[in-house]
Order: sequence, then C-alpha cells, then structure tokens
Amino acid sequence: MRNVNLKKIIFFLIMFAAIDILSAQTLDFQTIPNNRMQFSFSFKKTFYSTNRDMSTFSGVYQLNANIPVSSKLNIIGNIPYINTSFDIDYPFGHYSYSRSGLGNIFIGLQTKPQIMESRRSTYTFGLFLPTASLNGALSDYYYFSKYIPNSLGLHFNYAYH
Repeated sequence: MRNVNLKKIIFFLIMFAAIDILSAQTLDFQTIPNNRMQFSFSFKKTFYSTNRDMSTFSGVYQLNANIPVSSKLNIIGNIPYINTSFDIDYPFGHYSYSRSGLGNIFIGLQTKPQIMESRRSTYTFGLFLPTASLNGALSDYYYFSKYIPNSLGLHFNYAYH
C-alpha cells in the first residue's frame, strides 16, 4: 500500500469545500488505463446565472472503475449520482428546487491494441443503461447521454496518449 501524503489530502479537502469560492468547473480525477485495477472519484459542478443560489454540494458525483481482464482488455464502469439544490429570487417570489438521483450507469470494454513506452492508444465502447431519474447534462456536456432519463445510449471513444 502506498504512503499517502497528509498535505495532499488536506489540499483536496480544502478544494472540495471551497468550490463556490474557487469557482472551479470540474474536479475530475480520471485514470489512464493500465494492467492494474483502478477506481476513481470525480465531481463536476454546474454554475448558473447570479440570481441562483447554488448549494456547495450540487453537482454530479461519479465513481469510476477500470478492471483488467487480460493484457489488452479492461472492463470499465461509471456510476453517476446527481445532486441539484438551488434557490432563485424572482421579482414575483422565491423558488426552491432540490432533487437527487442516479444518472445512466455506464458498462463497457476498453481495448489497448498498441502499448509502447512513448505512446498508447485505447478504444472504449459500451452502453449507458437507462437508470437516470433526472437530467444532469448541464454539468457534463461531453457525456450528456449519461444524464438523459429513460434512454439507452451507445458510447465509443478513441484516445491517444
């Protein structure tokens, strides 16, 4: 087990707690696939116009997994959880909104056809299962199919590192 540096843990906790102050759009700790089992957590926050008072904890929380099956094939998964809570003051009254729920769970495969010291290419393909109960696409435009309720999405990605 690796020795975790206390300063790094405190730094990330402060960043997470100060999201509204720092105005960070994304804290996304994604991993580059390798031959070991990997888990990661990410948080994406949506910012609206100034008349909305967003909760600090509003956003999309995601748990990611990358599990090797062979030297060239990995099973990958993603479980998004959407938390939205805000207040709006209109000239004609006050409106409060608060909802939470799962996004579309992703299950897929990742293949690594060519691995060299200086470069790496990967193909990812899979399905977004229809498990979303509310829309969270404003937090992550790249994977908007992850947040559309009652939809089955097909995903393909090529990455070159």
